[in-house]
Amino acid sequence: RSSDLTIGDRVLIGPNVGIYTVNHALLPDQRAEGIMRSLPVRIGNDVWIGRRSVIMPGVKIGDGAIIAASAVVTKDVPPYTVVGGNPAEFIRRRFNDRLTAMLLELKWWDFKPDALIKVLPVLTDPDLEKVEREVEALLKSRR
Repeated sequence: RSSDLTIGDRVLIGPNVGIYTVNHALLPDQRAEGIMRSLPVRIGNDVWIGRRSVIMPGVKIGDGAIIAASAVVTKDVPPYTVVGGNPAEFIRRRFNDRLTAMLLELKWWDFKPDALIKVLPVLTDPDLEKVEREVEALLKSRR
């Protein structure tokens, strides 16, 4: 069912990625009856999923997460977190708590193209302290 899979905006998905919302039943009597279990998968905004990754049923991937190539994701991934391996495990946070919270509030993926063009230099600057200051100023100007 299409309602079992939700994919946010600005999501990059590599080749040969498997996203599963249905798994076969685990109990012998359920297998014999052909009962399938369907669990929704939710992929947030600003997510990068590397090639040959597998996303298992019932998983929620938070905004800004990165899934390393060939990862097997069996549990939820918090926003702006990098995971990898089989099964996928925490590798690192992309940003500190403050910047993560501000990016989640900013929701840059909802910007119209003209506004996005203006904010991209801010979001792609390698100086994270500068990014934090400028995102904070953007948020204050919107309030």
